[in-house]
Amino acid sequence: MTVAVVVALDALAVLWGHRVAQQHAVAEDRRHLLLVADTAADEVARTVATAAAQVTGLVAGADLTAVLASPGGCTLAIDAGTAFPGARLSVVSADGSIACSSADVPIDGSQPHAGAPWLGRALASDGLMTLWDTGDRVRDGDVAVVAHRFHADDGTAAGAVALFLPLDDVAGALAAGRPGRDAAGDRAEGPTGPAADTAFFLVDTSSRTIASPVPSDEDARPVAGDWDSAEPVVTPDGVERHVVTRPVEGTPWAIAAGSAWADVVAHARSEAVRQALVGLALLAALVGAGFLLHRTVVGPLRRLTRAVEAAATDPDRRVPEAGAQELRRLGREFNALLDVRAGHEARHRHAATHDDETGLLNAPGLVEHVDTCHGGSHVLAVGLRGLVHLDVDGTDLPPAVRIAAALADAAGPTAAVARTGEAVLTVCVSRDSTRDVDALAHRLAEAVDAASGGAVRAAIGVATHQPGTGGADLVRRAATALSAASAQGRVAVRFEDSMHERAEHHARTELALRRALTAGELVVHYQPIVDVADGTVLGVEALVRWERDGRLVPPLEFVPVAEASGLIGALGAHVLREACRQSARWRAQGHDLLLSVNVAAGQLVDGGFVDVVERALAESGLPPDRLCLEITESALVAHGAGGQDTLLGVEALGVRLAVDDFGTGYSSLAYLRDLPVTEIKVDRGFVAHLGHDPRDTELVASVVAMGRALGMAVVAEGVETQQQLDALRALGCDMAQGYLLGRPGPAARLEPLLRGTAMLGRSA
Repeated sequence: MTVAVVVALDALAVLWGHRVAQQHAVAEDRRHLLLVADTAADEVARTVATAAAQVTGLVAGADLTAVLASPGGCTLAIDAGTAFPGARLSVVSADGSIACSSADVPIDGSQPHAGAPWLGRALASDGLMTLWDTGDRVRDGDVAVVAHRFHADDGTAAGAVALFLPLDDVAGALAAGRPGRDAAGDRAEGPTGPAADTAFFLVDTSSRTIASPVPSDEDARPVAGDWDSAEPVVTPDGVERHVVTRPVEGTPWAIAAGSAWADVVAHARSEAVRQALVGLALLAALVGAGFLLHRTVVGPLRRLTRAVEAAATDPDRRVPEAGAQELRRLGREFNALLDVRAGHEARHRHAATHDDETGLLNAPGLVEHVDTCHGGSHVLAVGLRGLVHLDVDGTDLPPAVRIAAALADAAGPTAAVARTGEAVLTVCVSRDSTRDVDALAHRLAEAVDAASGGAVRAAIGVATHQPGTGGADLVRRAATALSAASAQGRVAVRFEDSMHERAEHHARTELALRRALTAGELVVHYQPIVDVADGTVLGVEALVRWERDGRLVPPLEFVPVAEASGLIGALGAHVLREACRQSARWRAQGHDLLLSVNVAAGQLVDGGFVDVVERALAESGLPPDRLCLEITESALVAHGAGGQDTLLGVEALGVRLAVDDFGTGYSSLAYLRDLPVTEIKVDRGFVAHLGHDPRDTELVASVVAMGRALGMAVVAEGVETQQQLDALRALGCDMAQGYLLGRPGPAARLEPLLRGTAMLGRSA
């Protein structure tokens, strides 16, 4: 039974080996055919190009009218290459008679080319004319004609210079000069055995054979598309061949090169026979060795096998290293394999529970640690804003590792620190060792500040173990509290049950917002910005609105979600693109408005933001100086040098920059000096009390004076009463916007204002 199985396997191996060898032989032959076909195609292409150049040069450089005046009195030389040895060059008059030729043809006043299609087309063409396949009226056969007309002294077409390329020459000429052949004309043997003789065929794009080594039945010729295949085809010469085709550049032709299929696979067949014989010899050797092994090895191996089976259920159990020398060695190797397996399993367990970059616990590892803490624990998720921009110091330690070490020192020796996000480190401490978790949270924030030199700011979410709460739930609650701390701008926030509802609402809003970005639900409204002095509309501010379920969702409900979920880049790019297109349309209608678009803090650190702005301007055609990007003070402070580099890149495009909500941040005024700011927008909180609170009036007056001194325009936001507008006019403020001057709305609603039907902000 075993011998029969081995014989069957040997037969299958022989068949498989034959197939592999045949595939290899076909691949080698295909490589050879591609080489010779490419060479042949290049030769034909060069010949055609040379013919065109020779015809053009003769027309440009010879006095051909003189040739017509004395037929037969000239001598023409031709270089048609090896592909067309029978080519001839002729000067033909407009009536079809031959005046001069490079070949021995009758020049007796007869008109062999009268009415020839090529001559009519050449005389009617202003440049070079090529007819790829036509009958030869001087000699039998088909030719390709490259011709160019020339003119008489009166400007009329006097005749044409024509180069005739006999198509029947191609196949034989290429076969005689093909590469990869020895002096006898046969290809040298390769690594897969003797190669087949190679035949060439010239075909055209309509799958018709133009030239063949032997005459053939036109109807029996295969189409060119069937030739280029790994399977054999019968070529026009009646031989079953492996064929490839290569196009001839600059012509409608292709070169088909083929090797006899029997020669291609002959070596594979002989190799299959050799393999079969070797297999039979090996089979005989194996049968003999089997009897010997059964007597000398099987018994001892059975004893070793029983020991191995017992060790499989007990990883710490070792097999006996006894018996013959080979079996003792096998036992030692098996025991060593068990040790290797134990090491692999330990490494896999470590990789599954630790972060690759830092070596800290990862989220699964932290959950496992929390579950093993007796008496419960506190989990503090520490978000690290600015971590991705922190450079590696001279120690080559990742910034997250340095900060993690500082957190561990601040939390105490029993704390565990894990990396649960790209910029999130989570600390787990036992409830027994830490009574005041709020104080611990502030110590952790101070540790982050010290370890990063003030470059990273911490927001912390705190969750405390409750009965029935597992490790995964506790880590998830800390992450939820972290999101709340980041959104509220607080150092630390404790988890509350109500946060679950907010987190679920956030998740639902994020999902709906992702769909809205592709469903066209996000639209752009525009609020006019007017000249305080005369009420003229000078510009508009683009404001995004979400049309969801028949109502407009306020931006405060979805913009923070977009910022927290990383959608702000796509949202901002959509608003910028649509607003630029609309502003360009208004400009085409004669309304030269300045378009203001808000930029979120997250967009400033997007490495592709400058490209987004440049692409929006290019697609819309809006001039860069008619676009103003508004950035809040808090965004400038939060992203430091990274944000400034982005703004400098935008300014290099010619785009204007404005500081939005001016006066509400805590930054220095140095950025007004360091950044190319052209506009200051006074926050609505200062405008609201104009005319009522002298301090706000003085503050606005100071901002207006500072803007004038720095050469910056000042825009007042939130103007809702005539009294506020009059006060701004008295202070010399440049521009204003607000509900008094126009509510945000679709572009169509702004059309009446742009047509000058109303002047806004005029006091009675």
